Amino acid sequence: MRLNHFFLPECAFKVPGRVYARLIEWNRSEYALFDAVDADWFDGENASSLGPLTTGLWLSLSTGALVYAIEINSRLGEDLAALEWSGRLPTWLELQIFEDEHGPANLYGNINGPAVRVRFSQGGITPHVLSSLKRVTDLSPYAKSGDELREALPADSVERVFVLDVGQGAANALVTKSKKVLAYIDLGAGVLADTGTWPAAMTGICLKDDPVVVLTHWHYDHFHAANKFTTALNRTWIAPFQRIGPGPQSAMASSIAQNGNLLIWNGKGILKKGSDRARALHGIDRELQSFRDRHMGQWAEPPRRSNLAAR
Repeated sequence: MRLNHFFLPECAFKVPGRVYARLIEWNRSEYALFDAVDADWFDGENASSLGPLTTGLWLSLSTGALVYAIEINSRLGEDLAALEWSGRLPTWLELQIFEDEHGPANLYGNINGPAVRVRFSQGGITPHVLSSLKRVTDLSPYAKSGDELREALPADSVERVFVLDVGQGAANALVTKSKKVLAYIDLGAGVLADTGTWPAAMTGICLKDDPVVVLTHWHYDHFHAANKFTTALNRTWIAPFQRIGPGPQSAMASSIAQNGNLLIWNGKGILKKGSDRARALHGIDRELQSFRDRHMGQWAEPPRRSNLAAR
């Protein structure tokens, strides 16, 4: 099983001097999360590659990449508006990193923590490097036709939706009348500062029926349970056509592509197989969020008017 060190239960790491980072979560002046890769490591791989780095080659390398998550959070007493950025944060950055116990950010070299407090300064990414970063994080080569995606969908009817308690994360099982798990909509877990929300009683998930995993989006807390129960990485994953970061997001896509079957869907229209349907993935996520709010942690009938992945 190929798994990046970032996802291992425990892993010591060295604070990098410089990273290339992509902004993957942003909430005004309250929260920012960057998905990052060691810039010196990336530059070395980019220079040693015969020709431009491609998505496929990058994903074959990124299970061994030096990757990080960098979080700035108002819970740490930091206001993003007080940092050097004005207006909207840039999507791609080069950051010089300095270990500083009074710094404004938490740097994670492991998804379970602990973090190291750091400060940073922003540098400019050269056009050549930016072009390489955008190219290797483009999931277009894994985009599949409607026929291939329909073939991956379960054909049985969904009787119930089971909402799993995974802490601050999302995981939902689509189950038949005979209690066969057809699919998971997300397979997440509490991560980073929320790692402690993972319930101690959650010691396994049902994978014996070879369920497909439908990922609504590439946030860590929507896929990390698969790194706890790594057999899940051997399954077929249907994931949205979104630009991912060069750090842990790329490492996760790499784990799926190398251990299982990664199918990328652009989320347009409706995929239908027999009586089952899959609508746009963000629609699924909104429906399930509403469903979780009403029926958290219990067996329940799906809503009658639903955009769930299977019906």
